[in-house]
Amino acid sequence: MSLPDRGVVYRSRGADGLAPTRDFVERVVSRDYGPGASEFARAEAASSTAAFDPERDILLTAEREERLAGVLIITRVDPGAARFNWLIVDGAERNGGIGRELLFRGIDMCRERRLFVLRARSFASSPAGPHLYWLYGFRVVDLIPVAVGEGTRESILFEKRLDPPADSPET
Repeated sequence: MSLPDRGVVYRSRGADGLAPTRDFVERVVSRDYGPGASEFARAEAASSTAAFDPERDILLTAEREERLAGVLIITRVDPGAARFNWLIVDGAERNGGIGRELLFRGIDMCRERRLFVLRARSFASSPAGPHLYWLYGFRVVDLIPVAVGEGTRESILFEKRLDPPADSPET
């Protein structure tokens, strides 16, 4: 899948996109949240990419001039549920709709795959993450402290339930 949007190309990627995604996540999180977050980002990105199964999971990228501008990794956590592990947009690309488009496409792909319970998380201090999830109908289900560097950061856990299509046997 590849559609140009103001110079941005959105793609559904397989395992070929994991290494650049891991590097992108580490770089952006470290820059946005400071050096204490870099080890956390490195461990989380490595865990997400190591467990990635292209038959089950989703990796969406937004690219401008063949450079990553944003990523979204979605993993299936059980037969009807998915977790949005990373929704990250490069600082220079924020406020241009990339995060919204990645989230919209991710939700749509989950619906197509019959994943009707969506879970996500975001640092409470994220510049846009909590607001974006809230706009797309995710609701806060928990707040948990996460060890980051020498301290802790508040992480917001979100959940969204999708309605099955009208022709679905689950309705």
